[in-house]
Amino acid sequence: MTTKHIRVPGKLTDVDTTPRCAPGTLWEDDETGTGYVYVYNAGADSSVLGEVMGVFSTYAFGSMSTTAATMLDFNDAGDIVSHVSGVCLAVIATTEYGWLWANGPSTVHTMLTDGTIAAGNGLVLDDGLSVATTEIETQDHGHFGFAHAADSAGNVLTGATLRNTAFWR
Repeated sequence: MTTKHIRVPGKLTDVDTTPRCAPGTLWEDDETGTGYVYVYNAGADSSVLGEVMGVFSTYAFGSMSTTAATMLDFNDAGDIVSHVSGVCLAVIATTEYGWLWANGPSTVHTMLTDGTIAAGNGLVLDDGLSVATTEIETQDHGHFGFAHAADSAGNVLTGATLRNTAFWR
């Protein structure tokens, strides 16, 4: 994987109306080990900073969604679990492109939660919402990371490690 940032000039928080690179492009920061994926918002809603994004249900490579009805999901022991793309680094409107934090540790990016996260908890996408929740005992799949700390009173988590299979080697 290349360590050259393909967004030069630009930032991971930039949003584009035309793609700067192919959706699904991965970039890993060699210094932090944090991985990012460039995506297209094919869903019906704009994203929110820190929102957990699902894979778009028709699975056009690199497309994501914040809308429960258009997220790719599966049934895991009676729980509906969505496939996670990553966490929004900016507001990405429908039909726009931007970067998600998708893999590795971060103490600077924030993620929205349901207010139930404790340090060491596994993270899954809350059914029907675009926030992280605590992994429950019956869930074997859908786990996309773990918390380094508890979430704040404002339902925000700062300090987690994400696991996106696109980055596994």
